[in-house]
Amino acid sequence: MPARTPLARIRPAVTAVRRGAATRARAAATGRKMPLARPQARRCVLLADDDDELRELLAFVLRRSGLLVVEARDGAEVLAYVRRSLAADAPVPRPDVLITDYGMPGWSGFDVLDALRKAGINIPVIVITANGSDELQAEAARLRVRAVMDKPIDPVHLCETVAELVPGSAPACAG
Repeated sequence: MPARTPLARIRPAVTAVRRGAATRARAAATGRKMPLARPQARRCVLLADDDDELRELLAFVLRRSGLLVVEARDGAEVLAYVRRSLAADAPVPRPDVLITDYGMPGWSGFDVLDALRKAGINIPVIVITANGSDELQAEAARLRVRAVMDKPIDPVHLCETVAELVPGSAPACAG
């Protein structure tokens, strides 16, 4: 079999581009409109943790699985972001799921969740914690937390949990 030249390797792609251009030109000449492909919206995860290294690691894993990740360092940043995302002309995407650390300075994860619930905002929530006591589990149930995960976090389990909670997403995490 003869070796393929660089031009021979790219010829099929060039032909496809030309066919697409010709189709668009014919549609324009006849006045027909071509349907545009709709980009699929990426699902948004709001990730809050005061531990920069853990937050950056989890954000990296979630981004690699195809999700849009917004990072927050504390509860105040979470609330500010959610308020901005709910505005009529929101410049930022609304989070599809919130992953929050339980023990953050200022507003704890549960303080944030309580404020969101009182405002009528019901997004799925995953709480990560270093101490998953029975009291914490009971409070999580009262606030309708979907999952409580103990540190250290298993990235694959986190991705699987997010995939279960976020409609239309199926993030694939490599172990």
